[in-house]
Amino acid sequence: MRGSVRSSTALRRVLLACVAAAFAACGGGGGGGGNNNPPPPPPPALNITTTSLAAGVVGAPYSQSVAATGGTGTRTFTTSAGALPAGLSLNPASGAISGTPSGTPGTSSFTITVTDSASPPNSDSQALSIRIDAAAA
Repeated sequence: MRGSVRSSTALRRVLLACVAAAFAACGGGGGGGGNNNPPPPPPPALNITTTSLAAGVVGAPYSQSVAATGGTGTRTFTTSAGALPAGLSLNPASGAISGTPSGTPGTSSFTITVTDSASPPNSDSQALSIRIDAAAA
């Protein structure tokens, strides 16, 4: 009978050592072994806030900006559909549209897309237009 008591005690010690090793390996319980802080909130949505642009005049300097809010990191602006009026260009880092309109007066319609540097990236698009008037005689 004494042999079975020793076997039972030895078995308990082995089981206790296994449970202790497993408990230590998983970080001691507590839900994942890390901190209990909630994850940070997501960044605000990326949004182009400019809804219209001023008219320009053939031969006169033009400068307007497409503004955006939210997103993560740096933003890049592109013309994703249509085209800016002749003589104007879009600064991809700032969203500024500038230059000196040339060519025939009229309205140019286009879509500006802004993309942030998140992974995966977020983007927003806005359809805009610029009317270019003839220079005064």
